[in-house]
Amino acid sequence: MTHVNLIPKIGGMPLGAAAAAGTPPLANLSYQEFRANDAQLGRYWPEVPCLYLASPTSALAPDTVQQWQGLQFVTAVCPCSGLSGNNTATKGANARGAGAAKNLWMVETARLVLGQLRPRVFVGENAAELATPSGREVVERLAEVGRVAGYSMSLVKTCTSLHGLPQRRVRTFYFFWRSARPPVLPWLAVSRPPLAQHLAAIPAAASQQDLYIHEGRASARYRPYQFLLEREGVTHQQFYAKMAEEFPTSTITVAKLLEKRGLMEECVRWLKARFPKEGWTRGGKPHHAAMQAKIDKLRRKLGYWDDSIKFMGTCFTGVIKKNLLAVHPVEDRFLSVRELLHLMGMPHDFQLDDVKNFNHICQTVPVDTARAWVDQVVAYCTDPAAFPTANTDILVQNNLTRKLVERGRGLKRVASGLEAEGRDEGMRRQEGV
Repeated sequence: MTHVNLIPKIGGMPLGAAAAAGTPPLANLSYQEFRANDAQLGRYWPEVPCLYLASPTSALAPDTVQQWQGLQFVTAVCPCSGLSGNNTATKGANARGAGAAKNLWMVETARLVLGQLRPRVFVGENAAELATPSGREVVERLAEVGRVAGYSMSLVKTCTSLHGLPQRRVRTFYFFWRSARPPVLPWLAVSRPPLAQHLAAIPAAASQQDLYIHEGRASARYRPYQFLLEREGVTHQQFYAKMAEEFPTSTITVAKLLEKRGLMEECVRWLKARFPKEGWTRGGKPHHAAMQAKIDKLRRKLGYWDDSIKFMGTCFTGVIKKNLLAVHPVEDRFLSVRELLHLMGMPHDFQLDDVKNFNHICQTVPVDTARAWVDQVVAYCTDPAAFPTANTDILVQNNLTRKLVERGRGLKRVASGLEAEGRDEGMRRQEGV
């Protein structure tokens, strides 16, 4: 089944799409801004050509359009920082919000794909907020691009933990269908192994198992954790298991645990006595000073930046930069590059070119999640009649709560449904999500 990937980045979406289609893409299409990320996949897939455009408003050459006529589907992974709740910027080019500059990638790539390539389906992945009130203005713009080109639109909010990987990564897939009304996709959920079991499944022959973003023993790198282990008289594995039992559906950090148990000041005294000069980095602020700064913030009824190590229980919270201080569930250490790649469903022979590019791993789509939804695209392209048809040209499905927003023929009614979805605060706290 013929397909092309747009902005492939490190490759999670293209690899998932290729597995669903049963064949590699005709090509990867991208932009100069993403060359470094794309190069990771280029080394793994040297036989797949990658064409580069100068900017999101650039047009494809006529001969390329002619060569790619009859495409079944196109996938895309546009920058998500314009909507992502993990982006805390409020000003400048990197600011978050519906009007953020980064959101233009979704709009302009939709114009390019729907206007020039005209596949049967175009599917992209972006922040979870796209399917909430925060993303409504962006959805309005995307839907209008689709209408002009003769496409209907749908969105599916989902979580990677529902697609076989122990990772709570909530995201939105958006689809353009070359039809007046979008299909209603089935609810998808498969079981996932616990985090420790998933990591143990990495074959011994897989490379980069000794490559770490944070090297060394976790309790020795972050002495407040050693304080907890010694105070309770337990091993790392025992302590991790205890945290998984006490906090089964959420993460907990050392700092929050010390705060919760009223042990922060006792920890400061212990650190001053045992390791007065040690800090997270050589020459940096000592551990006791960093902990004291947190205490001072709390006394002033302020929040503090929690840079302490994390316990993820049986399911890893999203593989993003701020979560890479998570510790292994069995061994007293941080996760290796291979383990992070495995959490994203990447092949065991896929290699990161340099540990300094670790954030490329965080900026892709988990392969299993991509495949789950592209499987539906492939099934639709094979037999559209097998899917029920929505009663509106814009459909929003929440695969976490299994709620369907299909309210009349227009964005206005669907937008009110998005607001209702935004009020459903319980969906992120479900077991396994």
